[in-house]
Amino acid sequence: MPLYGVKFYLPACLNGGSHDGTKCICRDNLFYGPKCEFPVEDIPLKVETVPVTVEANVKITNKNLTSALKNKSSEEYKILEKDFKKEMNFFYKDVPGYRDVEILNLMSGSIIVNHKVIIEAIINNNINNIDEVLQTVTEAVWQSAVAINSSQENCTRDNATFCFSAKPEDFGNAATNFSAEELCKATIGHQYSAYYYANTTTGILQCMSNCSKDSSFAINCYYGVCQLSESGPQCNCNDMDAFWYTSSHCQTRIQKKDFGLAFALAAVVLISTILAIFLFRAKRRKSASTSESDKDAIWCEDDEEATWVPPGGISIINEAAWDGKNSF
Repeated sequence: MPLYGVKFYLPACLNGGSHDGTKCICRDNLFYGPKCEFPVEDIPLKVETVPVTVEANVKITNKNLTSALKNKSSEEYKILEKDFKKEMNFFYKDVPGYRDVEILNLMSGSIIVNHKVIIEAIINNNINNIDEVLQTVTEAVWQSAVAINSSQENCTRDNATFCFSAKPEDFGNAATNFSAEELCKATIGHQYSAYYYANTTTGILQCMSNCSKDSSFAINCYYGVCQLSESGPQCNCNDMDAFWYTSSHCQTRIQKKDFGLAFALAAVVLISTILAIFLFRAKRRKSASTSESDKDAIWCEDDEEATWVPPGGISIINEAAWDGKNSF
């Protein structure tokens, strides 16, 4: 029977997870748990390319720098930029991973174009290849400078769009702003980024945490599991219903059942000790009371044997004298 007007609310999924009607589907396998509440301990990242740039200067010998070209919003500048990129695309096409050029500045002396060569260098998922790749890219760009100079032989100043002059010393070394650490932080998100670091020992980038089993800084949780939260790595102890733990690393635990028996035994010992103390004190009081009674009895016996000596020196034993009776 259909239910009208009844709303069903699915539990919220955390950290970018989505609900499929049955369970939470966690984002990019970066999180786990019923609500995607826990980040994974380590993240293997596949890095096929890295951004590389080379700064260079090329002279356009058949043009002069005008005031309009100094304004990047002018139509004249936009035309020069378009034509320059077209020419450079031809000269740099053999540079591995070449993508584009970006004009940084125009300087006088005919027109000197200070520009940046933009490259996506292939490293084949091996971070250790970066230095070698940078050297290869640098050499390839320098070879382009030779090709640019060679083009001067076929340049007719009146008909050519551009006539170029380039010197190898005007081409810098390839450089990259790639950072394994920054990539790890960007991948996991800012709320957890402080707890991950990049490991490139094998060449493959691993974003590791102190919960990673292969980390040299791994936390030993003994009878528990290391998990990450927004407050950092922490140990979640196993079988909390059956054990008490005395340390944050779940190293020492006490079984609640054994503790209950020990507590009961301690209670019996304590009660027995208290009863023994009370019995001992009661016995001492009784002993003290008996001793006082004996003293009173001895005092009375001494009084019964007392003698009365009247004037004249004759001793008369008169038991009734103590009763206040007159025997004369």
